[in-house]
Amino acid sequence: MAAKSKPRGRGRPKKPPGAGLSETVQVRVTFAEYQRIKAAAKAADQDLSPWAREALLRSLKGHG
Repeated sequence: MAAKSKPRGRGRPKKPPGAGLSETVQVRVTFAEYQRIKAAAKAADQDLSPWAREALLRSLKGHG
């Protein structure tokens, strides 16, 4: 007879230490700027937050 294994927890497994996102950047923009940013994220078929993060990181290339 096989030994009973411990039931698995719900949800996705935890990420290893240091692998998750931990900091927040808040940026104030005008309504028109927000609409442009939102439209660009939609055109890239991405949610706004990951699109903005990638755009910021792309702008840092060559800045150390």
